[in-house]
Amino acid sequence: MKAYQHKWVGGRGQRGFTLIEVMFGMMVFIMMVLIFSAVFPFALRTAEFSNNYSQAALLAQHKIDELQTAGYSRLDYTDLSSLGIIDASPNASPYSFTTVDNLDGGGANHGYFPVGSTGTITIVDYHTMNSSVPTGKMDYVTINITWTSYTGNVGTYSASALL
Repeated sequence: MKAYQHKWVGGRGQRGFTLIEVMFGMMVFIMMVLIFSAVFPFALRTAEFSNNYSQAALLAQHKIDELQTAGYSRLDYTDLSSLGIIDASPNASPYSFTTVDNLDGGGANHGYFPVGSTGTITIVDYHTMNSSVPTGKMDYVTINITWTSYTGNVGTYSASALL
């Protein structure tokens, strides 16, 4: 039995790509690179915002937990300041916790939030919102966290609770 042999004649039947196929492949590759380069910055901005938002949600929940641990009778400036829950100023609601939790970064990027981020706690007697609740029995607390991302987008997160 004789083995099959193929003869190559005049360049026909050679394996490889033609110039047109190579140019078409390069065009497809360049288009894919351009699409990826257009989408990549958007993906980075979205990831940054998502990270800041989730960190704000965790911090807001932590602040609510701290206030619950302090107890209803200690939700005033003197007690909250001595417990390290709020900043030294302002001494009336809304209180700030920007410095206590290092949200401003102290002028440098520390932690999870960009420089210049702020946090406030607003405490209101719930009687002012719902007259059926006796005054001095329940407080409505709102935690607000605001940040400006590295790309200039402003983000905010708010959480509220009854204490």
